[in-house]
Amino acid sequence: MKLFQRIKEKNQEAEAIIQELRQNNVVFKRRLIFVCFFIGLVLLLIMFIPSDSSVVMILQNSPIINVLDWISIKNPLMNIFCLSFFGFLLFSAMWIRKKHRQKFSALKRLNYSSWTFKPKDIRKFVFISVYSLLFILIIRFGLGTLY
Repeated sequence: MKLFQRIKEKNQEAEAIIQELRQNNVVFKRRLIFVCFFIGLVLLLIMFIPSDSSVVMILQNSPIINVLDWISIKNPLMNIFCLSFFGFLLFSAMWIRKKHRQKFSALKRLNYSSWTFKPKDIRKFVFISVYSLLFILIIRFGLGTLY
């Protein structure tokens, strides 16, 4: 059962580079930027939900509706905050990458991700895609017939 075993072995050279980046807090900063990017993306998507949309109508009696109204496109301060937040994240990521260019190029040469600092593996993406498709099919045709 080689399929379920870790086939990609960790590269000692890459681990040394990652350890050096950890000592300089680059790994923490990159991961923080990665998490903040998705938080900002959610805020940006919420910002463009119009107040008369069906999502708002479903949540009429919810306290979330007040948050949606405050974050909506009617609030120009929130727009400026979200756009400047994305600009700051982009600038920070580019600055870190430029400062440690040799180390990131060495990681890329060793086939490691510069965001997750793990070996790149296409099997993860295939697994997630197949699992998601099977989940949708099972829910749609399996459990959906019980109703």
